[in-house]
Amino acid sequence: MRAGETRFVPGAVFEGYEIHSLLGEGGMGAVWKATHLALKKSVAIKTLRSPYTRSEVARGRFLREGEAASRIRHPNVVEIHDVRVLDDEVYMVMEYLEGEPLSARLQREARVPLRDLADLVIPVCAAVAVAHDRGVVHRDLKPENIFLARAHDGTTQPKVLDFGISRVSSDDPSRNPTATAALLGTPRYMAPEQARGDNRLVTERCDQYALGVILYQGATGALPIAETALYDLLHRVIHGQFAPPSALRPDLPPEFERIILRAMATRADERFPSMRALGAALLPFASARTRVLHGPGLESDTSATLDTSVTIPVTPVVTTLGAAVAEIAPTAPMTASPPVSAGPPRRRVGLLVGAALALGVAAVSLGVSSRPRPERSASGSTRASPPRI
Repeated sequence: MRAGETRFVPGAVFEGYEIHSLLGEGGMGAVWKATHLALKKSVAIKTLRSPYTRSEVARGRFLREGEAASRIRHPNVVEIHDVRVLDDEVYMVMEYLEGEPLSARLQREARVPLRDLADLVIPVCAAVAVAHDRGVVHRDLKPENIFLARAHDGTTQPKVLDFGISRVSSDDPSRNPTATAALLGTPRYMAPEQARGDNRLVTERCDQYALGVILYQGATGALPIAETALYDLLHRVIHGQFAPPSALRPDLPPEFERIILRAMATRADERFPSMRALGAALLPFASARTRVLHGPGLESDTSATLDTSVTIPVTPVVTTLGAAVAEIAPTAPMTASPPVSAGPPRRRVGLLVGAALALGVAAVSLGVSSRPRPERSASGSTRASPPRI
């Protein structure tokens, strides 16, 4: 194979896989639908494109994604079958999913019914809790990295994607150039301690903060902080300067608002003590099916009590963010799901659109490009009314 050429073209057969079609692509790579010829099984193959295959950092993050996801082994985490380096090709074989990213649903619906929202976030809490048990902090949870896969019975199964910038307990900080002084993640979903740029402060509760932002967004139809200027955005994140969700949705049950505000507390030690505690707090809003599937594992954490004293600071505080801004990692264009019309037929996309194509690069841009190739299908999602309070 000559330099610059790739084996990944429709119809190509190599290493026991036949390549079929491009599912989506970003600035650093692409995801292909393929068939494992011996097993007659559909898979997705995620590739790292040249010249990033020659970058030690890019290859390291790519391999980290496979290691982290394989370490977790949870039904709500995308399954990685293999990671290989063949000549100048670096690729990852993973399960093929049909559905759409959570970002597509949030684009389609101004507000997600609270029961649906709880049903989508609770499995993510359960999956990320197991990741934390295995010493993995995701560091980039956002709607693009939560894929709503359609299960065989037609139900929706959330899957956590893209562990490319995760922190693994076995990491050696002295060999990781972004371990202590880089802004890793997506600013609108970053915890305050992440926004400061010191990754020594990044713990499991950063992932909890990101889910708090997702809950806020799903419940209100808006992001808590929507500044477009990066400095202003980071400043407001660090100091917790955002309106309470009830200001945008007055009918939001106070108990649900308290869950969001506690998960998004500016101080990490004021958030829920664990991801399981956050999931357990959401259980009263979930469907009976979700309570049966996830309740026993989440309710075993008896620390899931609500803290009604959580408040939002409203006084602006001036701080210097120059050091943090200076350390922002380079932006990589990603593939995102396009807007989908509200009426049928709904669109679905293949595996790993949006930031799943990030290939582990810090997503510090405030927007992403949209270039996936969706396939048509009927949506399997259903709506349900929120619980009575």
